[in-house]
Amino acid sequence: MPTWRRCVSACAPPSCRPGSSAAASAVARPTTGWSRRSPASATKPAEFFLSPRERGEVLKSQAPKGNVAMLDRLIVAAALCRRLVAGLGKGMGYAAGWGFILCAAFITFDVLARRFLGFSSQATTELTGYALAFGISWALAHTLTTRAHVRIDVLINYLPPRVRHPMHLLSLAALAVFIGFVAKGALDLVDESLLFNATDISVLRTPLWIPQGLWTFGIVVFLVLTLIMLAQGALLVIAGRGAEAEALLHARTYDEEAAEALEAVGTSDPEDNAATSGKETSR
Repeated sequence: MPTWRRCVSACAPPSCRPGSSAAASAVARPTTGWSRRSPASATKPAEFFLSPRERGEVLKSQAPKGNVAMLDRLIVAAALCRRLVAGLGKGMGYAAGWGFILCAAFITFDVLARRFLGFSSQATTELTGYALAFGISWALAHTLTTRAHVRIDVLINYLPPRVRHPMHLLSLAALAVFIGFVAKGALDLVDESLLFNATDISVLRTPLWIPQGLWTFGIVVFLVLTLIMLAQGALLVIAGRGAEAEALLHARTYDEEAAEALEAVGTSDPEDNAATSGKETSR
């Protein structure tokens, strides 16, 4: 046996020693002219000859199980927090919708009373303005949960998944930064109204911190939900479950919007709509 082969057999790493699976794989691999001319290639571990994708799978399988379990627990905790805040946002969204209905009823009553009964509340503009402001902010969280915000997705749909998944996280991070500034300004506004005991100029003399506080509460809940969804999406991408993160963050498709519209008017079964949507997607 040549001297260099005896040295390799004695000094080979554990993964390539005789009797190991890596050594058997290396033996089964055909010997090329390059390997004959370069004795140093015999000292390479078996992972050196794998493709980058196969090497990543090997490293993933060799990762500590404790880290994977911890990552799964973090994902479950983030999902639980998201469901709790999303449930609160859903209730706030329904409250905002009923607030708009009450605004319409109040305006109708005030107009009719002014015309036929000879009196007016003289507070229609102020009350409906407050209801409109807090109603919009209270509906933001539920709109994010249902992925109903306007998204410019002309380019992102043509990107590969490896690029598309981080782009969804980037868009959500940008939204969180913007809403963070808005929430900071809203909190400062409420604090200033409390400091000066500010009221409106209508006959009601409503303390401004009340409508401003309701408006701020909706923005803060929206910010908290955005941060939780960002954390959950990032954990899913790190865990190699980017498809789940995309399902949580991507804009709604035409099939989903059509199915929702048909379900709202009661002309189709949601299960049939889901099946139809799946067929269209497969096509």
